[in-house]
Amino acid sequence: KCRIANCGVNGISLSAAQGELEVPTEDSTVSKCRISMCDDDGIEIGGHRNTVEKCRIKQCEDDGVDIDDSVVMSSGNRVVGCRVKVLGDEGFEIEGTGNSVENCMAALCGSDGFDIEGPSNHLVKCKAVRAHDAGIEVEGPDCSITGCKVVKSSHVGIWVYAVGIGTHVTDSKAVKSVEAGVYVEEGATGCVFENVKAAKSGVMDIQDDNGPGVNTYTDCKAKQSNVPL
Repeated sequence: KCRIANCGVNGISLSAAQGELEVPTEDSTVSKCRISMCDDDGIEIGGHRNTVEKCRIKQCEDDGVDIDDSVVMSSGNRVVGCRVKVLGDEGFEIEGTGNSVENCMAALCGSDGFDIEGPSNHLVKCKAVRAHDAGIEVEGPDCSITGCKVVKSSHVGIWVYAVGIGTHVTDSKAVKSVEAGVYVEEGATGCVFENVKAAKSGVMDIQDDNGPGVNTYTDCKAKQSNVPL
């Protein structure tokens, strides 16, 4: 448990410097920390099987929590019960593979609330509020979004990029997005949407640029959709 403020770099970095090399951290836990006004990320994770829980991060210039793959392909990390707000960039940036972010909230982020960039990463019961870009963005294959909610994104609620092949979205909701509630780019095939609701979007509630029959929609609800639900 700690308080960190006004750092010129990351608030906490889970990778250790040895000379000019950075060594990944493994099996560490960061719990109940308060971090604010750092010039880089609030918390950066570079390694395997680390846990960050119940932390509060605000007013950092870059990401709130960054699971980074610049040192190694970070894997098996968990971020649980954290809240971030008023960030310069992403609330949570999820690189690497096999990582999970659970029961977290991102509010008033300069870019995305949650940016899933690596393969087979998972977002569970998270909430994004008033993201400047997308509430949740998927830029890796075989990722999952379960029980999540996006509210009042300035661009798109849930955005699946072309590289997000095999994305699985379940029991999730996007409301009051300025453009699309759910947007699936052409090329993002083999995606499955189950019990997904999109409402009160400025342009289209659900927009799938692949057209009908490419991705699967089961028990989804939207007043405006370009694919059958």
